[in-house]
Amino acid sequence: MSQHLMKSKQNNCTDKVRGARIVAQEPDSVSVFSPGKVNLYLRVGSVLADSDAPRHQLLTVFQCLSLGETLTIQPLGISGTQSGGNTIQDEGIDAVKTRLESGLGSEEHLDGPGNLVYKTLRLLRETSGVDFPPTQVLVDKKIPIAGGLAGGSADAAGTIVGVNRLYQLGLSQERQLEVAARLGADVPALLLGGNSVGTRFGDILEPLPNGTKRFWILAIASAGLSTPQVFGELDRQRALSGAKLPVLPDSLPKEFLMNFEAPARVFAAELYNELEAAALRLRPELQAVKTAAVQAGALAAIISGSGPTVACLCADALAAAQVYAELQDNPLVKTVIKTTGPDY
Repeated sequence: MSQHLMKSKQNNCTDKVRGARIVAQEPDSVSVFSPGKVNLYLRVGSVLADSDAPRHQLLTVFQCLSLGETLTIQPLGISGTQSGGNTIQDEGIDAVKTRLESGLGSEEHLDGPGNLVYKTLRLLRETSGVDFPPTQVLVDKKIPIAGGLAGGSADAAGTIVGVNRLYQLGLSQERQLEVAARLGADVPALLLGGNSVGTRFGDILEPLPNGTKRFWILAIASAGLSTPQVFGELDRQRALSGAKLPVLPDSLPKEFLMNFEAPARVFAAELYNELEAAALRLRPELQAVKTAAVQAGALAAIISGSGPTVACLCADALAAAQVYAELQDNPLVKTVIKTTGPDY
């Protein structure tokens, strides 16, 4: 596999952890499950100005979750494609629709050109050299939008896997990871699944062992946080402090690796997110959510990625149920989700 995408390493990963994967297939459609993620560890370095798209250097650990999106992919024009009497809104030739659950049931809407799935479809045509037909992707949305859980990246990863299968593009996992890396730092990790270390922009991956099953409660805030806004706030705080930009280490801390497969009570102390201070400066009320989660029995509560979701690590399913119940009535929390990791 390409050195710039994934380092090979012997580990005890099993086939149970599969990342974005086909879950159903018909002659003219495929359904794909694609997981969300939490960052178990996140360090942020300086911006690499000589890259194609300047981005911050990262040293991070992804854990893919049982929480994820289901995408149904089929050629446009197949019977039933244009549900609800809507006129297809597309960028060029494709259409992306999102199904959202609400108190009144489910509803579908057509997404505009900003949806990452459109870019994924264009990039797949370019990379494969196959001019596959106009395509609709219907996303059954389960990962909260702008929550730091990589919902958009999950949709991109699922589209890569599904389109490759539906149109028999013949892209190897290596080629799929290359496409994923061009779409965003999280996308390769969701394609790979399980636990992984991400370096450079998070897109150079090294698989980690499956480790112990972790029980998470995700507390979703009422409003999202923009990833560029949070990184910008981190840069602003660093500039104001006058501190030298950190040089990221080549590997994870020894304590993190030593305790990675330990019981949750031990591992909880290793959770770390360098973006958390910036996210809390933008949304100080999230500190109260973190405190409430720990008081309810969570072993640790951290901001997930760029936030604003608070990821609460629990000792077991019983403890998770208790934290879930306590946070349901918290006025600062819009939605509470139970999930586990890695994505078995």
